[in-house]
Amino acid sequence: MDIKNSIKDAIDPKRIVDDLKGLADEVKEVAKKYEYPRYMMATKAMHMLGDISRETPDLCFIEKEEGENYVGSWVEGHGFFNVKFPKETTRELTEEEKDKYNGMQIQIGGNPLFIIKMRENPVSKSSIIVRTRNSIYRFGSDAGNGVRTVSRDGNPLGFAQCKINFLAEGKSMMFYAIDKPGLCVSTSRVLSIE
Repeated sequence: MDIKNSIKDAIDPKRIVDDLKGLADEVKEVAKKYEYPRYMMATKAMHMLGDISRETPDLCFIEKEEGENYVGSWVEGHGFFNVKFPKETTRELTEEEKDKYNGMQIQIGGNPLFIIKMRENPVSKSSIIVRTRNSIYRFGSDAGNGVRTVSRDGNPLGFAQCKINFLAEGKSMMFYAIDKPGLCVSTSRVLSIE
């Protein structure tokens, strides 16, 4: 009897499906690690103009692999591209580093260029109210393509439609004006999302 029950348990379709789902999730996590582009930490860096290494590990943006090197650029610096980062001195980010850099904004002359996204920060497709240290923003529901209406209590924005690029509590929010091309708004720290 025990053998029959053991065999029955071993071929239970529900258990097999659950095991396969778990395995698929694990495979997705491993695959994410090797997707490009991605962020890593490095010290040694070589450019065609010479050595542009850093004394301590710093954030780099990796676009591809070539033999014993990753190829990309430092996130902050002079803008060199096609920099070779030896694999032996380049590593994945720790969970603490991912938390630190997630939501970090890169700016030139006070103008936001992009925001570093280390983690998924899904934004509700429903209407939301975002309270920052300085303001209250009201966003309409997502029209299906990321575009939504926006207003700010007490201090009009000068545009009515936007796309939210980054939103997470405790970090600055970033959104782009749709009806004023080229305008990007970076807020003070988000206190709550309702």
